[in-house]
Amino acid sequence: MFFSFPRDFKEKQFKPGAKNQFFWGDTVLITRVSIEPDRNFGIAIHPYEQLSVLLEGELEFQIGDEVRMLRKGDGVVIPPNTTHRARTYSTPAVLLECFGPASKEEFLA
Repeated sequence: MFFSFPRDFKEKQFKPGAKNQFFWGDTVLITRVSIEPDRNFGIAIHPYEQLSVLLEGELEFQIGDEVRMLRKGDGVVIPPNTTHRARTYSTPAVLLECFGPASKEEFLA
């Protein structure tokens, strides 16, 4: 498929308070993540490079030991096998995330 529309996205909830909508190519996965207010997600680590852009809201993001508050339009690059976490406060947030190389089987298993 060369075009992907919201009606085609697959949906999955990995953690309470966050809804992921996915679409993917052969080696790259993109997900739109909607996060409820007052959510604190613990440390994550995975073998994929991750690029994220905040589309709405505010989000505290930690990569390694560095913590920053992200606002609409801000982005992060997370190298493979690097610890990271995210936290919302009083407002919801929406992120666009890209992972590569990654396959849908790994994410949707």
